[in-house]
Amino acid sequence: MSDGGDTYIMPTLLALDSRAQLDALLAAFQSVIDRHDILRTAILWADLPHAVQVVYREVPLALDEITLDASRDAREQMDAFMVLDEMHMDLGCAPLLRLQIAADPHSERWYVLLKSHHLAIDH
Repeated sequence: MSDGGDTYIMPTLLALDSRAQLDALLAAFQSVIDRHDILRTAILWADLPHAVQVVYREVPLALDEITLDASRDAREQMDAFMVLDEMHMDLGCAPLLRLQIAADPHSERWYVLLKSHHLAIDH
């Protein structure tokens, strides 16, 4: 049984034709993070009288590589990662966007699951 996901996380699934396109996209995301304060933001509240917004000078892109099961359809597996009830994000850890990447075991295609928190884009 799930304890429920964070309804403020917005998933976006991208499919790229090659590793070169993936590398270019990852570099672009890092450039955007470097440029925009809100993407280098974390919300801290533990042991504090109230929550505070902290903007870090440098934050690396949060990236997790997933290995897909070659015996199953790659797209179906990626769709399973997009179940909203299962999505969580630690607001105390910048950036407030995360990427999960996976190589399609049957082609040169790469999937990118972008999870962004509304705090990072609604300002």
